[in-house]
Amino acid sequence: MLILFRCPQGHKIRARRELAGQQGKCPRCGVKLTVPELPRPSGLEIKRDALTESALMRVLGDVPAPPPPPPPKTEPKRYCPRCRHVVSTATTVCGNCKLYVGVYVQPKKPVGSNDLN
Repeated sequence: MLILFRCPQGHKIRARRELAGQQGKCPRCGVKLTVPELPRPSGLEIKRDALTESALMRVLGDVPAPPPPPPPKTEPKRYCPRCRHVVSTATTVCGNCKLYVGVYVQPKKPVGSNDLN
């Protein structure tokens, strides 16, 4: 990690972290300078290990579980008349034996049936 700072004359300087606190010269103008120390973390920062799972649950409270995802829609199956391979309703050619199976037509519902049952 690099420390970025400016010399007294305003030139931008990059120094390795190990050089913090040591004296050196500006490579551009030659002015003597001290590489600044990295700022120490303040006490306001939250440590990652400070928040336990039980503390997090106290903050969040009891949250109901999200509803399960809806089941995936299943498309009707159709089979190739030659090789009995399952063919998608979106395709017109069997991927197994390359037979033209035609365009899929959704079967009509019988008269008097409804979707409420």
